[in-house]
Amino acid sequence: MDQDSSLNLNYEQPYLRAKVASYEREIANLKADNAELTESLYNAYARIKELTEDNTKTISGDERTW
Repeated sequence: MDQDSSLNLNYEQPYLRAKVASYEREIANLKADNAELTESLYNAYARIKELTEDNTKTISGDERTW
């Protein structure tokens, strides 16, 4: 029993803690990037919708060009 109590039973290695922290930072950065990309995508969709809702019946929007 004395021999067991002298063992270092700390299984949490500093290298692994640092690696986990690094991955957590990377995940947070990716979430932020994803949010920005999603916002940009919806802005692009809104712009496309805005441009296609124009009810012109000609290709150029000017009936004199037909």
